[in-house]
Amino acid sequence: MYICTICHSSVIALHNAEELNNPQDLHIRLARCPNCDSVADPYVEFDNVVLFLDLILIKPPAYRHIVYNVLLPQQFNFQLFRLFILMTLFEVYVSWAYQEKSYFEQSSHTSMIISLVLNSPIQYIYFLATILLQNLIICISLTGLSINWLNLNHLPINSINDLFIVLLSTLLISNIIKLFPIVMLIWPYDLPILHVTRLLVSIVHLFLLVEAIHIVLSNPKNNNLSIDYYKIIAIVISSEILRNILTKLITGFTASLIWPVSMYDLINDDWEMFKFKLNTLYELVNYMLDDTVIN
Repeated sequence: MYICTICHSSVIALHNAEELNNPQDLHIRLARCPNCDSVADPYVEFDNVVLFLDLILIKPPAYRHIVYNVLLPQQFNFQLFRLFILMTLFEVYVSWAYQEKSYFEQSSHTSMIISLVLNSPIQYIYFLATILLQNLIICISLTGLSINWLNLNHLPINSINDLFIVLLSTLLISNIIKLFPIVMLIWPYDLPILHVTRLLVSIVHLFLLVEAIHIVLSNPKNNNLSIDYYKIIAIVISSEILRNILTKLITGFTASLIWPVSMYDLINDDWEMFKFKLNTLYELVNYMLDDTVIN
């Protein structure tokens, strides 16, 4: 079962084959939605470059096409698996390169656990395991909270596994924004600028994730879309907080087993790093406000 990318209604097929005068000649026509009478999914005949650009622009039909009409219907989701591997490896590289650059240029702004990891041969395993753990935690959290807080009866979802695939696909697509700092690792930038850029990218990613989940889970025919927005914002923020807390606890506990460092010291160090990020954000806001006043 597929969906109309305009109104979210279910459709049997995305295209129909019609015989011409010669029975061997078939004319392929895009199916129309029985509810809104629009073409159910125009992206069937679009180039992948156009689809990618529309995903960057957060166009709802593009998200619904890739999530519901491409990734969800597959029995063995090879495309989703390939997307997961690709995005995970990119995230691992960005995280590792950023932390290494930060450590060697200004180690005082690097957390204790990262300092330990970068001086050991398991650094690559650590960053890979951390990214996998973060994605797993946030997907499970998003799935559980969405089931309890949102009305999903209008979606072509038959099981929790389907919802997990939908949210995993949405998360991976929205993670594209996290890859932009790669450019800043190619050319030399001051470390404070790199810190600020990474912080801004994380904030933008949260807004993008809220919008993406709203696109794929909300019912366009619902008159109370603002209520769904508030619920989705709460779901994303709660999942992000849970992801950070559980990741810190699990990695901290593992580090305490490998190195002679206590959980208390690691938690205290993480708190100092959190205050540093808040201070960076505060200085950025003040700088932007001062610049606005001057202009």
